[in-house]
Amino acid sequence: GKKKGRDVLTLLSHASEKLRGDSAFMYWAVTTCCGHTPTGKVQIHRRDVLKLATSALLGDAEFVLSIMGYVGDRVPDADTHNMYLKGVIAPSLLRDRAFVYQAAQCDVRVIRSASRDLLGSVCFVESVMRAVVDKNAVPVKIAVPGAMTICNPARMVLHSASFALRWDQKLIEILPEAARKEYLVVSRFCYRRARTRWQRAVRVLVAIQRMHKDVEARDASAREA
Repeated sequence: GKKKGRDVLTLLSHASEKLRGDSAFMYWAVTTCCGHTPTGKVQIHRRDVLKLATSALLGDAEFVLSIMGYVGDRVPDADTHNMYLKGVIAPSLLRDRAFVYQAAQCDVRVIRSASRDLLGSVCFVESVMRAVVDKNAVPVKIAVPGAMTICNPARMVLHSASFALRWDQKLIEILPEAARKEYLVVSRFCYRRARTRWQRAVRVLVAIQRMHKDVEARDASAREA
C-alpha cells in the first residue's frame, strides 16, 4: 500500500505468471493501483499494468470488457481502446464478433480496429449501428491539430465499414436525419478526394509508360544505326 509509481510496476513484473493471469487480481491492480495522486499527477498508467498481464488473460473477452466498463464509468468520453487497449489485447478479440459487438457499446471507437471480415459483413455492421445509434455523441479528433468534432456513434461505425458498405442505402437510413446529411456530405468529399488521387496516380503511370516506350524506341533506332 505504501508503494507508488514505478515501484508498483516493478513488483507486478516480478509476480508469478499464475498471479498475472488471474483476472480478479489484475482487475484489482488496474482499478486500485492506477489513477492520479492528490496533486493530480498520474501515478500509474492503466496501460502499463495491462501489459504485465498474461497473453491468455489479454485474450479473455470478459476481462477486457470489465476493464472497458470500469474506465467508461470513471471517464465517460475516454478513448478507452486507443489509450489503454490498442496493441495490448489479443488480436483474436478484434476478430470475435461477440466481443466487438459488446465492446463497441462501451467505446464505439474500437470498431476502427475490428477485422476486415467483420467490417465487410452487412449483418454485423447493421447490428452494431442499431445498438449504438441512440447513444451519446462521441468526440473525435479531426485533421486540424487539437481540434475536435462531435460524431454520432452509428455514423462512426458506418464510416469505418468497408468501402462497399458505406453507400448501402439500408445502412444509411439507420442514421438520424442530421447525422445522415452530414455523413453524405463528408462521404462525397472523401470519394471525390480519393477519385482525384487515383486519377493522378493513373496519369503518372501513363506518363511513365510513355517515357519507357520512347526510351525503347530510341534504343531500337540506335541499334539499327
